[in-house]
Amino acid sequence: MATKKKSPTKKKAAPPAAIAIEVSLAASYPTLGEAQQRAFLGQASTAKCAELGARTKAEGVYREAQKWAPVIHAALQQHPVALRRYGRARFAWFLLCLRELGEGVAAQKGRQSKATSARSALERALDEGKAVRALLAEALELLAAGDPKAEAAYGAAFGSAETLESLRDSLAALAELADAQLRASDASTRALVESVDLTPDDVRLAREAHAALGAARSTRFVEGTASGQDEPATNRAEGRMLFEMRLAMGVFESAHRRTALVPRLVPGPATRATLAPSRTERAAPSEPAPSEA
Repeated sequence: MATKKKSPTKKKAAPPAAIAIEVSLAASYPTLGEAQQRAFLGQASTAKCAELGARTKAEGVYREAQKWAPVIHAALQQHPVALRRYGRARFAWFLLCLRELGEGVAAQKGRQSKATSARSALERALDEGKAVRALLAEALELLAAGDPKAEAAYGAAFGSAETLESLRDSLAALAELADAQLRASDASTRALVESVDLTPDDVRLAREAHAALGAARSTRFVEGTASGQDEPATNRAEGRMLFEMRLAMGVFESAHRRTALVPRLVPGPATRATLAPSRTERAAPSEPAPSEA
């Protein structure tokens, strides 16, 4: 009985990348002209946006604004009269600000990841360089013992390892000194070299550590920061988003007071301290603000 050949297993196609809500919703709203964008931009100065953004974390603001977007979209479809003060163009601007913030957050995370990787590589190169230096120095110190001239040469080569540059200089000098000892032809030096097991590999390791430090040094000033703090440009986009969230929240709150069918836009943990209205602002226009007894 002939055996059936197994059909080759087909690889499953990778799922398509999710489309950000601000991108998918933007198709339902008008494209803003330059005059409209300038008008909306002018309502919040760059300084004000930077000040607002400094109070929060961009990634958290982005996530919360994304959650608001479908709520606003649905409410505009269902309650156009109650929300007539929040026009379609204004929401298109909200989505544009959200997209800019999302792109800023993604770019910032990429730079921070590179900065973290560069810092880790530098720390690793420093640790390895110091370890190689200590091993090579131990052998060379033993070789120089009892010979004032050799001890002076060793001391000069040993130098310091307090900074990256001084460590590199020390590794280079120790490697040269060890190489010279290995190339010595007199029987006495060769006997001493053999007694401390100094080999060409010791020299190679020192030079490799020197090179690794040089490579790590060239990447330590990577654009971005590994501290997790938002960058100035991201802060400005973040502040502009917060301004738009505050504006939308105010309009929706007023509409909600007139008809409970309109949902409220409620700040989450990332924006509550910045967007939550004060006790005076929470009072309805017909209610007196509570006294501070």
